[in-house]
Amino acid sequence: MQPQAHYILDLIADIILRDKEFGSNKIDIQSKILSSSITNDFLIGRVCEREIIKLENTYIDDQLEFFINLAVKYNGEIALKSLNKLTQIHQSKNNSIIQKFMGHPIVTTSENTLYFRYDFFTEYFKNLYISKFLATKNIDNIDLNLINIMGDYIRYDNSFTEYVCKRTTFDDDLYLFIMELIGDQQIKSKFDEIDLRRLSSSLLILLLVNLRLSSSENSIDTRTKLIKEIFGKETIENLCILNLFTGECAIKPIFDLTNINLRNCWFENYEYFWECKIDETTLFFDSVFKCLEPRKGIKPLIHSNMFDDDCDITEIEHLIKDVTEESEQKKDALKSELIMIIRYFEKSGTFQRKNINGTRSKFNSRTIDKLIRFGVIDDSIDKTKPTFGKQYSINENYQNLMKVLEQGGSYLEFERVLNLLHT
Repeated sequence: MQPQAHYILDLIADIILRDKEFGSNKIDIQSKILSSSITNDFLIGRVCEREIIKLENTYIDDQLEFFINLAVKYNGEIALKSLNKLTQIHQSKNNSIIQKFMGHPIVTTSENTLYFRYDFFTEYFKNLYISKFLATKNIDNIDLNLINIMGDYIRYDNSFTEYVCKRTTFDDDLYLFIMELIGDQQIKSKFDEIDLRRLSSSLLILLLVNLRLSSSENSIDTRTKLIKEIFGKETIENLCILNLFTGECAIKPIFDLTNINLRNCWFENYEYFWECKIDETTLFFDSVFKCLEPRKGIKPLIHSNMFDDDCDITEIEHLIKDVTEESEQKKDALKSELIMIIRYFEKSGTFQRKNINGTRSKFNSRTIDKLIRFGVIDDSIDKTKPTFGKQYSINENYQNLMKVLEQGGSYLEFERVLNLLHT
């Protein structure tokens, strides 16, 4: 049997015995931290409630504060001689309180040390710590403990983050509070850049997980709207995405970055970076890119002006080089093909009409279709020879393409069409 199963059975048995001995008809848990709809919260709440009845211990949330601090400040264990440090945190000077906590069913003692009866309680109470912080929305409570725990535990694909979301009310006040946290100048002056990035990324991932859990409209559009609301609409600034993986989750956390400038952003260990939607209007300024290897089968889409000179592209330079070389090879092939198409239509210094089927059999249909779409090639009927039906011809606006065949001729028109094909 798994340790957590033992823990649940032990707590249920403890609740039953205590109810039988002391009696209780109370169902609601009197706590601002716990959620009665979460099984572990309900069980912990009942055990703490029984401690009040049996030993006249402090309120449920006061007990929780003791255990939260044991988890957060001492990682789940503390020397008995130092227990007063935990009780001092709660402004208690009564030694009897220490004795009551030493006998609490959530903890045990051995070799002059008090620690959680089960190892996973440390993670559980760290989870409550984050949930409590988001519920109270007190910016003064943010410290390195909070930043480190969020950075270590908040992930897109784990149950830890999902439980924080289940306890948290994601209303307008919380979104405003998170925006304040990310942009607050006092916080920026208090912590270093690494800590600030961890905080910002963790808060964003938390919001993305809530969106995934709570919305049937979780789409690339709603995710993009989220980051625009927090980091800016036409120009996204200070966006940090660290350690964003999906694991077994099928919903990809990708964004639509088309027609957006991104400034002073940081992307590191973001599994789906290269699957975000980008185009020629997606531009990065003064941003950092680390550990962004594309997933198997994914080819990065990179255009020539995508990263400005102030970006740190050291760790993705090989990808940019590969894409650039492949793009140049593709452009060279298109150039040769376009010249052959021009030669095919040219005869005695003029462009001639050509049979549609014959043209498509000689050249790549996708190239021909693009030239038609861009208005370079027309498909029309020659009024002087209507029986021939529709034929292909070079549009009169592109007659200068012939100059590419003339030594020393102008290549401007040709380069424009080539760039259209290369998009």
